[in-house]
Amino acid sequence: MTMLDPIEQEKNPRRMKRAGIVAIGLTLFVFLLFMFSGSFLARLAFHSAINGAGFPNAHYENARFGTSGVTFERVALDTDSFSTIETISATYSLPGLLFRGKIDTLSLKNAVLTGEWRSGPIPAIAGWIPNSQTPSPPSLPEVFPFAALTIENLRLDLDTQEGGITLLANAALSTTADGDAAFQANIEGKQYQLSIKAGLSGKKTADGQWSLEANIENGRVNLESFKFSRIDGWITASGGPGTPEPTLSGQLTAGKLAAGWIQMQSLTASLDGTPDAPHLIVNGAAAGVPGLALAAELRDGALSATLSASGKTDLRDYLTLTAKILNRPPPPMQTIPKGFSALTLRLNREPTPADRPTLRRYSLSLSDAEKTLDAYSDLMWDGNTLAGTIQTGPISLDAAGPLFPTLLPEGWKLVGGTADIQGQIAMAYDTSGLRIDGPMKIKLKDVDLDSAPARIEGAEGSFVFDSLTPPVTTGFQKLAIAQADIGLPIEQITANIKIDPSGVLTVQGASGDFANGRIEAAPFEIHGGSFQGVEVRLSGVDLKRAVKAFRARDISLSGILDGGMTLSGKPGEPVYAQGRIEARAPGGLVRYAPDPVPAFLAGDDPGLETARLALENLAYEALSVDFKGPLGGDMETHLIARGYNSKAFGDRPVELNLNLQGAILPLFQLAR
Repeated sequence: MTMLDPIEQEKNPRRMKRAGIVAIGLTLFVFLLFMFSGSFLARLAFHSAINGAGFPNAHYENARFGTSGVTFERVALDTDSFSTIETISATYSLPGLLFRGKIDTLSLKNAVLTGEWRSGPIPAIAGWIPNSQTPSPPSLPEVFPFAALTIENLRLDLDTQEGGITLLANAALSTTADGDAAFQANIEGKQYQLSIKAGLSGKKTADGQWSLEANIENGRVNLESFKFSRIDGWITASGGPGTPEPTLSGQLTAGKLAAGWIQMQSLTASLDGTPDAPHLIVNGAAAGVPGLALAAELRDGALSATLSASGKTDLRDYLTLTAKILNRPPPPMQTIPKGFSALTLRLNREPTPADRPTLRRYSLSLSDAEKTLDAYSDLMWDGNTLAGTIQTGPISLDAAGPLFPTLLPEGWKLVGGTADIQGQIAMAYDTSGLRIDGPMKIKLKDVDLDSAPARIEGAEGSFVFDSLTPPVTTGFQKLAIAQADIGLPIEQITANIKIDPSGVLTVQGASGDFANGRIEAAPFEIHGGSFQGVEVRLSGVDLKRAVKAFRARDISLSGILDGGMTLSGKPGEPVYAQGRIEARAPGGLVRYAPDPVPAFLAGDDPGLETARLALENLAYEALSVDFKGPLGGDMETHLIARGYNSKAFGDRPVELNLNLQGAILPLFQLAR
């Protein structure tokens, strides 16, 4: 055993005392260093995380630090404290925080974010500057990895053009030691503009694979420009390092959608694919158009859609909808009637060419159950003009149903008959309206037209149009008419007609039968239903048949007439005639004994009394009539006749030379 020097024994207690003091000091120093380091790192974490999230002016009123955690209280995310968080708490172990930068849990409670949403996909939050506008420091998970994040009672208050919108949310994020992460959140909104209950869940693996799913229950959006009601369904997205685009899938149902010209109800939608190449299928019904259903599919950039209607459909609904879609003036529709049965519209959009990103190419077909409408078109849309070709038929159009009266010259209306339409036309639809160019072949069958006072019955013919808006024929076209009433009832008419771009109808070679005779017209033009100075020649007209054709009363005539006249007319007015007719030799018979006597023959004048007696049974040898005035109305008439009335005057000849005013002869009183 070693013996210590007495002096050394005396010094040893002193050394031990000093060593204890040093040990206590070192321990205190290390503790204070840990506390200071934890406090410093906690502050660094706060500013790194908050600034990295885009809140450079964030500050807090109070912070409580400990060896296992830190709490920041009354945090303001902007200088005016519009956006706040009641507490931000983090738990950690000092060794883990110091040596590995690890935070065990991070918790945000009672956060309120205030902002406005005027335009764009992202709202403006008080105090928030998106990272695209300011340098982005590392986020909290990058500097201090944490195992769990919870957000309790997050409130988002947004001022929008539609009023105030509030969303409530809770969220939780957890990670594992292997690097996997899981996320869950609930979002709820309860107000007039927005009512929704949605659940979000997601996960991410250590190798970077991720997935996200959203479930929506009974959602409702009620904005002035956009309304969506009774929304239910789910949407998922997934991706990872090996997939440049996320993969999408989902199904949604909605009671009603209203967005501008789109008015739909009972909607269902299914989605899969990627954002750049989605596969979307939508089915629904058009609101406000009974029996109109939509089925659409978008796949590989190509769109196909079918609008089908059950029952009777008004084509004007389709045309109005098209005009709204293209933001263009609607085509003239006042004369397009309803009456299509089971109408179906099919639309296909081809993928957009890479060299012309604004160009859209479409193919479209339109048909109905009775095949009264059957058309196919190839169209292109460049953002301003919808142009392309339309091919039809042959299709049969009934005047009582969906015929296209816009093909008729101005001033005429369709009364009855059918038409077959076939051909391929070019069309353009832009800010100036709709233009359609032929050639288009239209075959008329037993068509009746009216432009009062003129009327056409039993029109038939084949016409080729260079343009349909306005109607322009390809040169002269042959027209056959069973009967026309233009002041004279004419039968078996043939004519060559042409419609020019100004709407003028030119008629050449018009001829027909009238009372066993012929009536021929020199070339003339009709402007908006009006015609002026039409020269007409009559030959071989049988007076007996003429009286029968006019359904004349109190008169009997025989003989053959020749003559000519000039006709003029306007819509809604009687045809004006001026001309002369003469009887052929050897003459004929006039028997006219009206009761009562008309005004133009009434009176005590001896000449009128002689005329009344002579016309009761006049066997004329010569007869001529000069006339001027409206057919069927009061006319100025000069009548010259020479012959015999043996019952009244025996063998004495009778000569009449009368100037009369009024509806002189029933021959010119049309029974229309």
